[in-house]
Order: sequence, then C-alpha cells, then structure tokens
Amino acid sequence: MANEFKHGSVGTSLSQAEWEAIGTHVLDSQATGDIIYASSASQLRRLGIGSNTNVLTLAAGVPSWAAPAAAAAGSLTGSTLASGVTASSLTSVGTIATGVWQGTDVGVAYGGTGVSTLASNSVLTGNGASAIVAEANLTFDGSNLFLANTIGMVVGHSAQVTSDSQVFKTQILGTTTADSGILIGRFDDGGGAPRIRFLKSRAPIGSFAIVEDDDILGEFDFHGDDGVTYNTRAAQFHVEVDDATPVGGSGGNPGGIGAAFVWKQQPGGGTTAAQETMRIAADGTVKVSTGSIDLNSQSGITNVGYSGNDWDSNGLRMVIPTYAPGTDLTTGMIISNVNYPNGRTIIGQYSGEPYLTMYSSGNNLSVSFGAIASYSRQAIRIGADADVNAFDNETNGAGSTTMYIGNETITTSSDERLKTAIRPTQANALDLVNRFNVVDFEWDDPTDTVEYGKNYRGRYTGMLAQETVKIAPWIINDQGGGRDCSECLAGQDCEEHGMWIVSYQNLVPTLVKAIQELSQEVRNGHN
Repeated sequence: MANEFKHGSVGTSLSQAEWEAIGTHVLDSQATGDIIYASSASQLRRLGIGSNTNVLTLAAGVPSWAAPAAAAAGSLTGSTLASGVTASSLTSVGTIATGVWQGTDVGVAYGGTGVSTLASNSVLTGNGASAIVAEANLTFDGSNLFLANTIGMVVGHSAQVTSDSQVFKTQILGTTTADSGILIGRFDDGGGAPRIRFLKSRAPIGSFAIVEDDDILGEFDFHGDDGVTYNTRAAQFHVEVDDATPVGGSGGNPGGIGAAFVWKQQPGGGTTAAQETMRIAADGTVKVSTGSIDLNSQSGITNVGYSGNDWDSNGLRMVIPTYAPGTDLTTGMIISNVNYPNGRTIIGQYSGEPYLTMYSSGNNLSVSFGAIASYSRQAIRIGADADVNAFDNETNGAGSTTMYIGNETITTSSDERLKTAIRPTQANALDLVNRFNVVDFEWDDPTDTVEYGKNYRGRYTGMLAQETVKIAPWIINDQGGGRDCSECLAGQDCEEHGMWIVSYQNLVPTLVKAIQELSQEVRNGHN
C-alpha cells in the first residue's frame, strides 16, 4: 500500500541498533514537507506536502490540502492576514500586544483621528465624521489656554448676539440670574480682593505709548431691548484720562495719570442719546449736569460753582466773586447766618435788577421784593425799584401804585387817564340806593380760623352779593363769571367759581349822587 508507515530494509536480519536507528522507520514514498496522520485506529499514513498558500482541511474525516476559501474571517487572532481575507470581512480584533500600525490613517468612524499629524499645543475639536481638527486659534501650553485675536467665547448659547452693531467676542447668555452672571472670588486669609482690571494703551500689544487726555480707560455700557434691536444704550459708566500732561513711568516705577469717573444716561421720554449727568474729576470735584460740588471738605459741601459757595454746619451761603463778609453784594444769593445778625436770605442783585431779601432781627421780619439801594429798609417792594410799590409800616414815596390780590385791587385808583367814555351820570342814585336790600347777618366763613376773627365779632350790617349784582353789577366781583352761573346766583356751592365780593368802595360815588339828589329835594322843599 502506498504512503504507509513501515520499517526500512536492513537485509535478512535486524539488529538492536538497526531497530533503534532513526532512518529505519519511514513512510512509503516519504518526501520533505510530508505530514503523518492516522488513517485508522491502528495505521499511520503520509499526507504529501501541499502547494504554496494551501491550507489544511478535512475531507471525509481525514486531513487534506485545499486552496483557502474567500469566506468571512470572523475574528483576527494571528499576526498576518491570509490573501483571501478582505478588510470588510474583519469583524473583531483581538489584543494587539506589540507592533506599530503602519497602514493608512484610522478614520473617526473607526475610533481614529483621521489625521497623521497634529500641531503642538492645539486643542482638538470634532468635525462630524471628518478628521479631528487641531485648532490653530485655540491652544494650551500646559498652564494657559490661549484664544487668538478675533476668536470669541460664548457661554450659554450656540451663537453670538449683536448689540449696537458690534459682536463682542466674549459673551455670557442665560435665562436666569445664575446662568447669566459672573462671580469672581478670592479665598485666602489675606486682605487682598478679587479684581477686574481695564488696560488702555496707544501702542501695539507688548509695546508702550502713554495715554492722552480724554482717552477712555474702561467702560461699562447698559443696553435695553428696545423692541427692535439691542442697540439702545440707556446708560454708560466709564473712566477717562483727566490729565493734560500724564506722567510716564520710570525705572519700573509707575507714572501718574489723572482720571475722571463719568456717568451718562438717557433722560427718558424720547430717543435722545445718553447724556453726561455726573462726573467726578481728577481733583475730586463732583459735577452734576451743569453744576458741580467739591467733596474734598469733610465739613460739608463747599465751593459749589465758585469758591465760598458753601453748605455746612453754619448754613447755606451762595456768593459771587466780588463778595466780602460785611459788605453789600452786587449780585448773587445768600442763605446764611454767618456774618449777619439772626440770619438773612438774599436773592438777585442790588444794582437795579429784581431781588428778594428776607432779614430777621429779633421778632421783626423784613421782606423786600424788587431792587433798592440798601437791604436795611423794612419794606416789601413788588415790581419796580420805587417807594410807591412799597408795603411798609411807614410812609414811602409821593403816591401809591395800584396793587392786586388776584383780580381785586387793594388800592383804589380814580385817575382820569385810566377812564374812557366819560359823561355826566344819568343814574337816579336815590332810587338805586332805595332798591338795595340791607340785611343784618353773622359770618360763617370757614377760612376765618383765628380766635378773634370776623366770625367772632357778632352781627354785621351789609348786603348780599347775589341780590346786589342785579341792581349795581359794577360793585360785584363774581370771581370769574359767577353771575352767569345758576348755582352761584342761587347761593349754592360751586366748584368753578369762588365766593363773590362786594366792592363797597365802588358804591361811594353812587352814595354821593344819592346825597346830592336828597339835598336837592330838601332845597326844593324849603323853596
């Protein structure tokens, strides 16, 4: 039989040495590369060497050589893929303990980066199924994270918000206090504080050029949604250089730069841009709108608009450049109890322009309106600088100017120059007087609140305005048209018109005429 295991030929006899020798046990037709297999339970046979790339397989229960099949590999546990195994048929990989991957870049979809090299310190970002990107504008050197110029950071949203036509690169956008706020904390046992620092330079980054007067060193803007855009700047606070000659640093020592705090606000009620409302200058002066307050003094508010305009424990004094204690002012305002007995209020000028003076001495009070040569006169002057306009407890001037309280004169003028259509009266004055209804009455005036006023004095004799207006309308002040009001004519409460007044002084000429008529009748009776 062919290919069977048997003893080699040793002649007619077999020695011990020949039995144990290597070359005396052979396979029939044995050749290099053959393998031995059991063809039965008691017989060994030879399987001749197969062709290159053939694989050992089974056929009818015994081994045989065959070309490799193109079926799926199932798993990779060896070190080399057979030529018949395709990449698409590899479904799992065992542990690769050693070796270097030298094939193409492993794609992101298969757990790789998709790239062969990465820039040093670059932060990696995903790009979908495409290769990972090494960001040139976002780097980390082991200590610091760097964002390149023009690159932004947004917290809380997926896009930046535009405000006032500007897109700020760092934005925190949230819907609650917690996610739209910034907290800066410092936790140590020292006295140092957390800090926000603004830096302004006129030179490129890393170089130096001193700032100039009016340069803004830092700014906070407050914008409100105006229903259309985020462009409306409602208020602004900034710090600006307030120094015509800033001093540069020297030898590592800091220089000197005067600075001012400036507040701007929209006035409201319109679209006017934010206007400056307050400024604290480098010298400590506080300017509010167009005024100013010097808060350097600890004793009060001093030098308001001019040196000497003070509000302190001595009172309020407003003076002018020519002011000197103990002398008359030529303009300005004083509210003070310093240098004046018992206090004084002066408003205006003493050179012919209107003013107000209030002067207290003991229990007396002098109030002056108008312009007079000296504020020592105890009088009230209204209007022109003339004694005829004075209210006083002594005579002033050569006459009196007509004065009014509301529309009622408190002086009576009968100057011909104030009258027109003058002619002899045709009135029957005696008959007119006889028509007047003269009554006795007591006052019930709610405005008369003093203890010994007119309500206190008992019964009066007089006339009723509502009746008198029908007889002598010229002596009745109906307080703005009350004679045409049914409520006023009926003596009822009226919200539109005041209480009527009988100007008895205007009745005197009628009484004079009545006396003349009565005198004529007496003469006629005598005749």
